[in-house]
Amino acid sequence: MLRGPSYRWYIGRDAVSGREPPRMEWIDTGLVLGSRRLGEADALVEVMTRDHGRHLGVVKGGRSKRWTAALQIGNRLRTTW
Repeated sequence: MLRGPSYRWYIGRDAVSGREPPRMEWIDTGLVLGSRRLGEADALVEVMTRDHGRHLGVVKGGRSKRWTAALQIGNRLRTTW
């Protein structure tokens, strides 16, 4: 197995151009359309964002008292996917 800085350089960059590939992570604001229970402590949240449309995502610990009010229908959230 390769280790060290040279290994990270090959993984993070395109072999031909040397540029970093586009990331799949994005940040947007959206409205909560609904939320459901997922296991004991998590929540499955449906969000409509302006730039990326409708998305479903898991909120770890979303059933706690801290998150219950924030995940109500119609609230605006800043989301990171």
